[in-house]
Amino acid sequence: MNESTLDRSHAVITMVALMLGVLMSAMDTTVIGMSMPAIVHDLSGMERYSWPFTAYLLCSTLAVPIFGSLADCLGRRMVFLFGIAEFIAASMLCGFSADMGQLIFFRGLQGLGGGVIISSAFALVGESFHGRERGKYMGFVGAMFGLASVIGPSVGGLLTDNFGWRWTFYVNLPLGIIAFLVLAVGLAGKTERRSALRLDLPGVALFVASLVPLMLALARGGREVSWSSPSIIGLLVLALLMGVSFIAVERRVKYPLLPPFLFREREFVVSAAATFFSNAAFYAGILFLPLYMQEVMHTSVSLSALAITPMLLSYTAANILGGQLHSKLGRYRGLSVSATLVAIVSMGALTLISPALGFLPVIAAMVALGFGLGLTTPIFNIAAQNCFGSEHIGIVTSSIQFFRYVGSAVGSAVFGTLMINNLTASIAGIDWGQTPEAIRKTLSDPNVLMNSTAIRGIVSRVPAQYRAYMDTLTAKIDGLLAGAIHTVFFAACVFAVLSFFSVLAYRKNR
Repeated sequence: MNESTLDRSHAVITMVALMLGVLMSAMDTTVIGMSMPAIVHDLSGMERYSWPFTAYLLCSTLAVPIFGSLADCLGRRMVFLFGIAEFIAASMLCGFSADMGQLIFFRGLQGLGGGVIISSAFALVGESFHGRERGKYMGFVGAMFGLASVIGPSVGGLLTDNFGWRWTFYVNLPLGIIAFLVLAVGLAGKTERRSALRLDLPGVALFVASLVPLMLALARGGREVSWSSPSIIGLLVLALLMGVSFIAVERRVKYPLLPPFLFREREFVVSAAATFFSNAAFYAGILFLPLYMQEVMHTSVSLSALAITPMLLSYTAANILGGQLHSKLGRYRGLSVSATLVAIVSMGALTLISPALGFLPVIAAMVALGFGLGLTTPIFNIAAQNCFGSEHIGIVTSSIQFFRYVGSAVGSAVFGTLMINNLTASIAGIDWGQTPEAIRKTLSDPNVLMNSTAIRGIVSRVPAQYRAYMDTLTAKIDGLLAGAIHTVFFAACVFAVLSFFSVLAYRKNR
């Protein structure tokens, strides 16, 4: 058998296009993390701070099974090109957003394209190369995730500081156009293997119908309406009913989104649960550490990017180390227990940080968090894969990836709601004392509290006799925002604890 279904020149063309596409898609999550405080300054919508992330992750989750099946039927190259084109268009629309609602909607469209790109890229490598070459080229594509995690924050910080947050989306246009043209022109006329459509449309529809009401309840509960209100209860009941229906349908369809036989294996269930909880905890760091550094410690976007980069570097390095340690030791229970304990301790440390401690303790906790959670990523995959034969490796791996995406989406929604609810309650309890009514009304808006530049402008216009008092008040406001973010880190610590208890259920001889 030939090592590749493509000649050398076409193999190079394919890899350049795939690597550019994956780099663009993977970098987008870390880039926007740096620019979100600036986005909130410009568009307001502090109460929906986490929703651009949630929308992206949710749509990416749904895109993977849908377009993975369509790629089998229509051809993977065509679907990959569609994903690139859709991602470019959505990125441009994100940059044009006039309010937070538009940004959230366009980020969902962007997530759809990102999911198509990621799922199609690895499938294209599998189809285009055979034998030993397949692993080598898979490594090239996978390396783009590590590169994106390293350069993404710095790119986001530099673009936001020097050109504005909209350029964190516009930067995707040249990368995407080059990837599209290289693959479309370079492989024109090449034929692809195609098969019958295998898509679980009822499963996808019911999954959406269960997850969307849950997300809406998490977003609105305790903020717009009380948790005991009929609308919130109705959303939760609807989510439960659709979830039960989803499970029932998956037991009967020919090609289920989540095959029921996977859940008969204890190690798979443990890996799925631990993946869900640990990835939710990881997104607390991705989302809220830049916010803490920019709005509480008052760093520039670029400096906050440099501070978060060590966490992503340690996460990437621990991914590699986790696989190597498992290969050497042949055990994953002890490794995963140790790694989740590191994550719990480091996330607990983040609940205690303050500007008075300086940068070093924050960065140390971030590096430890990245290491602990990064170490578990390959282990959870390996533990799940080891329960099944080689013919099921693909569906097992994609199912674990599915739980990773869902954990990120649910976690970001939960953490965003916790932060805004805590901040709103804290503002309501402020003793405003001598504060003039106009200033009091302005500072009661959480969107203003997220804009340190606006606060400084307000304080500079206050009469001299109120200046000392206003300095004390703004310091108190910084403390309120810090407290709200500490609440998020505490909740993430709970998720890490749940991941720890999950991995304890691994078989002791594994």
